[in-house]
Amino acid sequence: MKTFLICFAFFLLTGTALSQDTTSTAKIDIKIDPLRPKSLIGATVPAEQDNQNVYVHILNFTGTAFIEIKNAAGASVSRINADISNARSVNIPIDHLPTGEYTIYITAAYRYYGVFLL
Repeated sequence: MKTFLICFAFFLLTGTALSQDTTSTAKIDIKIDPLRPKSLIGATVPAEQDNQNVYVHILNFTGTAFIEIKNAAGASVSRINADISNARSVNIPIDHLPTGEYTIYITAAYRYYGVFLL
């Protein structure tokens, strides 16, 4: 049984590694908005982006997270509600957006934000 589980885990990891895009990602510096706290329990919210997607990893949170991306003019270009049960990764397509500066807002345990460039 141990051998089966080890082989199964190996195939899962190999399949995931082989199916990933070769595009490199850049970390988005996510900060807590001190003016808009929502909870005493802080979630961990790392994020990264490539030229096709923004990847938000919400950890240590259960509930609905609201993710919004705004352009430099403050107009919303993407909105997503994601149901989270302890941890989840959310991929947000950005390949349709023009080059420029964008701000991502994530409302989970707190309101988080970060700025990225395309």
